[in-house]
Amino acid sequence: MGVFKSSFESARFWNLPDEEHATPLYSTVLYVLQGVSFMTRYWNDLLLIPISAALEMFEKTMWVTTPVSEYLIDGYKDPLVSMASRFPWLSSLLASKDRIGLLYGRNNSATFDGVFNVETGVDDLTKRGILRYWNYKNSTSYDGECGGFGTSVVDSFPPGRTKHTILETFMSDVCR
Repeated sequence: MGVFKSSFESARFWNLPDEEHATPLYSTVLYVLQGVSFMTRYWNDLLLIPISAALEMFEKTMWVTTPVSEYLIDGYKDPLVSMASRFPWLSSLLASKDRIGLLYGRNNSATFDGVFNVETGVDDLTKRGILRYWNYKNSTSYDGECGGFGTSVVDSFPPGRTKHTILETFMSDVCR
């Protein structure tokens, strides 16, 4: 019996209408500060001195206001991200070494979400779209049920689903 699986990468594209791209501003909590606060919450007071100094040096507040296009797609520069990228032990934690944006680095990318390997349903139609491997691994780093696969990828489900069927999906964004 043959192997009835298919591998693919998923390209994602996001675009803003011209009027949204130009001028509207968006204000939100500064995620870098949230991350710093979370990472250092149990640190010794002595270790927090350089962190406090860096925050004062950049006069950081808890909020950032930026054009919608930068917040979503183009990314915006943040001095803390630039500074953290210079330290190997910190730069490995950053999604980007130069900018912050919800979809920054992902737009127009076919490789960002990774490689999916799913059942084709050729041997058993009820298996169609079931994820078996993601990035060549059959589980994530999470424990228990959350770490395994056996669910559908977001845009493909086996046939025979009803309005009462619970749809279980795998989203690579949750596993980063």
